Parts: sequence; structure tokens; C-alpha cells
Amino acid sequence: MSFANRHNKGSKFNIDTTGWDYKKLQELFDDDKDAIHNLQGLYISKGGEYGPAPVAICDGYCVNLPSHLTEEVNGILASDEDVEDIKSGKVGFSVYSYEKEIGKKTKTCYSINWEDL
Repeated sequence: MSFANRHNKGSKFNIDTTGWDYKKLQELFDDDKDAIHNLQGLYISKGGEYGPAPVAICDGYCVNLPSHLTEEVNGILASDEDVEDIKSGKVGFSVYSYEKEIGKKTKTCYSINWEDL
């Protein structure tokens, strides 16, 4: 890959998401915990409340992903093979829940597993 391709900014996925709803992983989990969601694209949102965070582009909606996936998503975006797999409809994700101790409380959190389609 050339220097320009590695470092020029811009969308790797030509998808117009104007007017699309943003969903939380909890919503997807609550709707159908066994569902596999078709991934159409990814990007890093720079304007998040907690800093940069990844966003998944799905079928007609976007999903805010946990910030702990930012480094992994940056790696995916840097890989031409991974980007082509997503564009070809070969990638999806499932949502899972887990418990995390925060101070004296236990909180239910959500993350994803990548799925081959």
C-alpha cells in the first residue's frame, strides 16, 4: 500500500448515512440477542463524549461501538483485505453482554464478536 493510501483521510466506504438512526448495543441485544448484524462499514467518530470511538454502519442504521474497540477498528480500516471483506458483505457482528464492577456497583456492559457471513 502506498504512503498516500495509508495516510490520506476519508471514508473507505461510500455509504450515505444521512438521516440514519444511531443505535446502542444494548438495543440490539434486547431486540434479539442471537442476531448477527450485517456490517457495511466502519469509521471512528472523533466527537465522542469519551474521545474517539468506533461506529459500525449496518443495514439502515449505525451502531456506537465501545471505545475499547477503537484500536482494533483502526487496524481493520488500515487493512485493504479487511475493508474489501466488509464491502463484499462477508462480515457481521453479534452482541454479547458482560458484567463489570465499577466502584461498588456491578454494571451490565455490551460488546461485539465479529462474525463471518
